[in-house]
Amino acid sequence: GVFYCDEAEAVASADDVEIGSPIGVPAQVESFAPEMPRSVMRASLVQSASGNPHRSLAPSENEEDHRTLREINHYVHFAIGIYGAALEIFTASVYPHTSLIAPRNACGAVCRALPCCRPRGSPPRVADRDCCGANEPALLRAVCDGLRLSGAERPELLWATWENRGAGTSPPLAVFLDHETRSVVVAVRGTMDAKDCIADLTASPAFFDPLGMAAEGASRLPPFNDAEGFFVHSTILACAQDASARLDASGVWDDAFER
Repeated sequence: GVFYCDEAEAVASADDVEIGSPIGVPAQVESFAPEMPRSVMRASLVQSASGNPHRSLAPSENEEDHRTLREINHYVHFAIGIYGAALEIFTASVYPHTSLIAPRNACGAVCRALPCCRPRGSPPRVADRDCCGANEPALLRAVCDGLRLSGAERPELLWATWENRGAGTSPPLAVFLDHETRSVVVAVRGTMDAKDCIADLTASPAFFDPLGMAAEGASRLPPFNDAEGFFVHSTILACAQDASARLDASGVWDDAFER
């Protein structure tokens, strides 16, 4: 099966869906959750394409393909949600199937993102506070609304941080206890601000062999052998190491594995 999800479309392969063809958003889904970003709705629709027993993929890989699609459909909501209020406001503000801002939609999206609009009974905050307290509610809406469409159990947000410490440090990240899959999910934001762009551009390689698989004489310094060398993007490695250190310092691992 083939699947990807971005702000524009979700794609799946099934016997009545050609590979690479976009999955539309049925009217009944839009009426069910009109406030949900369309990218989240399209991602959730892959569950119905992958879970319908009357549809089939390649016979020899049927179950494996369906399992993979279900996993992608489940975890994509965490990947979308970690972008916080900025992505939620943008995706809710544009005209359908475009990147053009609709003023009426934009006003509604901004009002909905305000902390004062949080419903009563909302779970207590567990994240480092961002500038206006809007990112954590946006994260929870993206994850919980998306998973609700597939009937999955609501995950529990254990810890999150939106702190930006500068280039070479971790982007925002969050840790969930996912009761549906009995797993701990760490969601890490991708490129969004100037710091992330700097990290992307500083693409010098660095030796990386955490499993000790490199040969004894393998180069530890650049230039590396493209076919056999053990190296990664040095600045992204620094960001990952900072993320690991922040997770360790937070104590969230103890909280997660004691549940």
